[in-house]
Amino acid sequence: MEKDLKNKSFVEMEKILIDLGEKPYITKIIFRWIHECGISDFDKMNNISKVLKQKLKDKEFYISKLRIKKIFKDKDGTLKYLFKLQDNNSIEAVLLTDNNEKERFTLCISSQVGCKMNCAFCATGKMRFKRNLTSAEVVDQVIQIEKDSKKRISNVVFMGMGEPFDNYDNVLKSIYILNSPIGKNIGVRKITISTCGLIPGIKKLAEEKLQIRLAISLHSFFNETREKIMPIAKKYKLKEIKDSLLEYQLKTKRRISVEHLLIKNINDNDKEVNALINYLRNLDVYINLIEYNEFPGSLFKSVEREKMKLIKKKLETIGHTVACRYKRGDKIKAACGQLGSL
Repeated sequence: MEKDLKNKSFVEMEKILIDLGEKPYITKIIFRWIHECGISDFDKMNNISKVLKQKLKDKEFYISKLRIKKIFKDKDGTLKYLFKLQDNNSIEAVLLTDNNEKERFTLCISSQVGCKMNCAFCATGKMRFKRNLTSAEVVDQVIQIEKDSKKRISNVVFMGMGEPFDNYDNVLKSIYILNSPIGKNIGVRKITISTCGLIPGIKKLAEEKLQIRLAISLHSFFNETREKIMPIAKKYKLKEIKDSLLEYQLKTKRRISVEHLLIKNINDNDKEVNALINYLRNLDVYINLIEYNEFPGSLFKSVEREKMKLIKKKLETIGHTVACRYKRGDKIKAACGQLGSL
């Protein structure tokens, strides 16, 4: 049995404690210490018995904790956290303050060490895949950053290092833990999972009956172009992805967020924009036009902001809701596509 209590759902933890001869109510106490209070030491839990503490230690149960190795701060207020894992691998997470809503703090978290997708425009893909994060390591990014920043995280986006649907089970488990009213109590409507088009994950999420926001990152609506910048496009074609998105919306009735990275001389021409418009027909979407962020060794350039605005206007003219997401945190390599480039 895996012994990290932070890696356990409420139900799993309850079973462990009952097997140790404890009453079920003890689960709420320990779960709250771990997830609401951020405590990783049984001895600091002052309302559970010494006998129980010793039982847990004797059975070699423990509570893992990510170590903050370094914090980077951009002048725009963005914070990037570099975490050291227990096996000496590293991950990064980014805390963003909403410029319009001062009490809204969005945390961009990682789901993997590295990434298998190897997208040409992304620094994380260049560092290659090392391993999946456990649900405890996913959850603990929220716990440790809340403790350090003293900010209440209102929104969580799985847009950090890794492809969330490539670590589906651990990501979903972490969401259930983060959503628990006994823990962080982050509403599922405030949680976004972003995918580069892994159809099995889209289909599985549709069956979860959760009000999570799905974000899709395709970046070109021509298979040939997409395959040049996103190798996964050779496996999952645009038509099949759209079919899965239509099925997802039929089952969930949830709007999908389209994350569209604009890359100079790749997908910023009229032909590409028209293909985007055609692809999104019959889908209920919100479009984010993302400014490309360069990193050491990157091959691409960002599109001029005036051109981004023109594309935004064209999309709005036909009825889409569109936002331009300009560079934030790029000076500390915390912007979209830059994580892992230190």
